[in-house]
Amino acid sequence: MPVGAFLDMDEARRIHAPMDSATEESSVMLRLQIEQQLAALTSAEDRSKDVLSKAVDERIRVTKAEALADAENFGKIGVGYFKKGDHGLARKYFTKAIACAPMTLVWWESRADTYLALKEFAKAVSDLEILQKFGATPSSSFFVKISRSYMATGDIMSAIQSIDAALGIEPENTSAQDIKKEALRMREHLNTLHSAQQHKQWTTVRHEVNELRSSCEGPGAPEWKTWLVRADIAERKWHDALSNLSLLDETSADHLTLRALVIFLADSDLDAMTKALNDALKMDPDHAPAKSLLRRSEDVMRLSQDAMSAFQAQDPSTALQKYNQGLALLGEEEAEGRGGLMRARFLSNQAFVFFQIGKYAEALSSANASLTLGPSRFYPLWTRARAQNALGRHDAAVEDYKAALAVAPDDNARRNTNNGLGVAKGDLQKCLQMNYYDLLGVSRRFSLGDLTKAYRNKCLLHHPDKSNGVDLIFKALQEAYAVLSDPQLRGLYDRRPH
Repeated sequence: MPVGAFLDMDEARRIHAPMDSATEESSVMLRLQIEQQLAALTSAEDRSKDVLSKAVDERIRVTKAEALADAENFGKIGVGYFKKGDHGLARKYFTKAIACAPMTLVWWESRADTYLALKEFAKAVSDLEILQKFGATPSSSFFVKISRSYMATGDIMSAIQSIDAALGIEPENTSAQDIKKEALRMREHLNTLHSAQQHKQWTTVRHEVNELRSSCEGPGAPEWKTWLVRADIAERKWHDALSNLSLLDETSADHLTLRALVIFLADSDLDAMTKALNDALKMDPDHAPAKSLLRRSEDVMRLSQDAMSAFQAQDPSTALQKYNQGLALLGEEEAEGRGGLMRARFLSNQAFVFFQIGKYAEALSSANASLTLGPSRFYPLWTRARAQNALGRHDAAVEDYKAALAVAPDDNARRNTNNGLGVAKGDLQKCLQMNYYDLLGVSRRFSLGDLTKAYRNKCLLHHPDKSNGVDLIFKALQEAYAVLSDPQLRGLYDRRPH
């Protein structure tokens, strides 16, 4: 029933009379207050039990009547503002009416109407559920209102249940029919979303959440926003995850902890991460996920600092041990983006230490793992370029140096990268100009078995799958093998001047 229907206050009082059982507690409180006031005003001889009791009863009767009159006046003002479209003031006066006569249920529904107009759907749900709780006579319009509110807050199943009740009362209600269609469509999106979550189809999860949000008149369910952020994490879309943090509720310990997790895994503002966790623990000191993440993040950052200190003290063994411990803490869970950019940082630093102690294959492996988690980052690209060149993969080194140069953070990094690029280009040129025997690493008196073995070993080292798709040396090896494995072509090659 819309607010305008309550202009007849006599009818409103008749339908929504105060409930005796519900007013009993407030009457007791009021009696105690009045007894204290009257006791202070009457003389000792007038304070007999009977006299005081009669005075209290009369004062309560008068006070109740005054409260109902005040509520009616506030309600009339609220209706006036509602009709003018000033829903903020209408809400204010309906709230005053409720304060005066909380069991006059008409004011709860009137205030719910203002919440709907203001699109404050969670508050509308609260007021409308109070009407249900205290036995307001249901109507199709009431169920349409509460169904609309449920849908706007993402409670699709309650919306369907309520709209079915509306259609049970008034099957031809077109508003109810439209809401039912939309609610069923949203339920399909929700079912698809849950299936996608189970099968880890994160692109579908993101699509379905966005479909639900775009179909929703209000903010939707709080968990929709967290599902969107968690899909970003699982797909390692860190820019999107950080952008979507604005969707999270800063008054929720769960949301604050998720915010901190994104910041931590994205290797972003770690002070902001700590603040989010501390805020979560202020709200809920026993919040286990926040406590766990705070401990883990502190341990990870301590290990990072310990590893750096060990390396600077020329103790690479301890540095590698600390990095390994940090990587174990970070883990590789899909739900955490395989450890995210924080894991990428640890792997990059590990690769650097491996390179410095001459373990080029290990350096290459760690750099590759780092770049899988965080592509186009300077330091792992630079380290990988140096490792590639040290392993003889000069063509791949040239490409990595070029990629590193494009993202170099400062002049010093650009200078070092350019120097490395020049060396790698020179080494590549020398390699491509080698005679076929030297290129394959065989003597001129090789056996066919020696040639085949050498060729396979070289191909394993220089295969494009292991060199980021670069194949200059690989093609040269193929050409060399094709010539040297054919006696006629080999004879022609040997007679050529070199």
